[in-house]
Amino acid sequence: MMCRKTLRSFGESFYLRIQAYNSILLFYAISCMVILNMIAWTQVRHHVSTIYVIILIVLIISSSCIFTIAKATKLQSFSSSQRNQLQDQLFLLEKRHMNPQNAGKPELCQQIMQAKVLLQQVDESIDFHELIHKPVKVMGHPTTQNVVSSALGIIFTGFVLAGKGFSGAGIVYDLQGWFNY
Repeated sequence: MMCRKTLRSFGESFYLRIQAYNSILLFYAISCMVILNMIAWTQVRHHVSTIYVIILIVLIISSSCIFTIAKATKLQSFSSSQRNQLQDQLFLLEKRHMNPQNAGKPELCQQIMQAKVLLQQVDESIDFHELIHKPVKVMGHPTTQNVVSSALGIIFTGFVLAGKGFSGAGIVYDLQGWFNY
């Protein structure tokens, strides 16, 4: 348990830095989507390469952010799965303690009870520290599949709106790639 706490505190500065980078990059991708929509809906004079570069930037940033969010979700699920393993061990100890064959062995029953109390404390510590108090977060929200879906939804919605803006605006480019209005 002490190794777990030590490793978690050692990696916390790295985790906070990555969380900040991920939030900044996702905000930048959303800002690029806003710019792309502004170009489409207000028909600002632009070059066709501007559209390609913005789309490429959004796709690259979004894919890296989704990858980090998916890894953070996997990390958070490890705490839950380890807690489930502890609870399985607690159940087995309880079952062993209730076994009628151990009724005449007070030393064994005492050891089983001590192990059970220790595992319950570890279980409560994991539950509080890693799942309630300081879960793995992305942009201030505990990582779940919903965070990944929300990030993808924002980017996808931006692309759909930009596509609708470009298709309905009748934007035509000249031979040099500039938008003619």
